[in-house]
Amino acid sequence: MGVHAARHLDEVEQLQGGRSWMFQGARVLTSEQWRADPLERLAAVQGIRPFMVWMLQRKEETPTPPVRAYQRGQWVDIDAVQSGMEIPLPQGGTVTGYPYRSLPPV
Repeated sequence: MGVHAARHLDEVEQLQGGRSWMFQGARVLTSEQWRADPLERLAAVQGIRPFMVWMLQRKEETPTPPVRAYQRGQWVDIDAVQSGMEIPLPQGGTVTGYPYRSLPPV
């Protein structure tokens, strides 16, 4: 998605990506399987339940730090949770994207 967005800009300073191993054992469904089989949907959701519980506990225990985002020609600190934006997908439809905090390069 980041590459798609970058291709629409005149200049790109940096493009970051991330990967999480939290769902390593989770069931993966195609969109057709997701729509067709309610039991498979339930099994897929149950597979990520431990992660979701952990994430919500961490959210309650830890305040959300601000993230840096480039808006209106300058870098600003924003609340990531309150700063979602609709991103159009090439095949149609949209997703809501949120900025995330990353560690500085070492």
